Amino acid sequence: MNMDLLKQEKNRGYVIAGGAGIIAFIAFFLPYVSFFVISASGATIGSWLWLQFLAVLVVIAVAAVFVFRNNLFTGVVKLPMDKQVLYGRYTLVGAAGLALLIHIVFALYIHGFGLSFGWWLFLLAAIAMVVGGVLALRSPVQVTAQTSYPPYQQPYNPQYPPYQAPQYPPYQQPQQGQTPFPTYPQTDQQQSQYPPYQQPQQPQYPPYQPNQAEQPQQYPQQYPPTQAAQPPQYPPQQPQNPPQW
Repeated sequence: MNMDLLKQEKNRGYVIAGGAGIIAFIAFFLPYVSFFVISASGATIGSWLWLQFLAVLVVIAVAAVFVFRNNLFTGVVKLPMDKQVLYGRYTLVGAAGLALLIHIVFALYIHGFGLSFGWWLFLLAAIAMVVGGVLALRSPVQVTAQTSYPPYQQPYNPQYPPYQAPQYPPYQQPQQGQTPFPTYPQTDQQQSQYPPYQQPQQPQYPPYQPNQAEQPQQYPQQYPPTQAAQPPQYPPQQPQNPPQW
């Protein structure tokens, strides 16, 4: 525990409220009222006095968080850091005021009993809690560098130099009548290095003449003799004699 945090000016209100809360915690178990030789503490009376006891616990917890914790509720509550500080201060002042109000109302309803040492000690502690909460609320909200995580930086490797992007001259738009890319004249040596392209000539062959030995011997084709088609022959018809009457 770093005790130097209790001496910082920004934590003055939290230290006052937290210290007064510890005193009020102890006073709650001391005698509140007395009647002759009979006395009763706040814990003995109980009932709704336990609300002020819970309020005291809230004051102690909030003051301790603001003093000993820099990142507050980061990772638990999704709120900006300044909003977390502001809402925490409101909670501190509200809990301290609630404890003081309940304590005063309790004294108004006591009849026939005398207020004892514990009640007066709790009253002073409750007033100190309210004062400390108001001082914390009026102080400016300061978010330290420890409350936010720095951006990730890749570790430097001394073996390789840092990469530098190449720089190019700015683009100049060509003027009218000027080609966008310059032409370079070819020298005589470059022209003689590559001869002009010539299309290859196809070889010429003489017409094909088959050898006489290879030619097959041709014979005239012979067909069997054909007979001319003759008309069919019918037997001669004899005239018929007319009938004789």
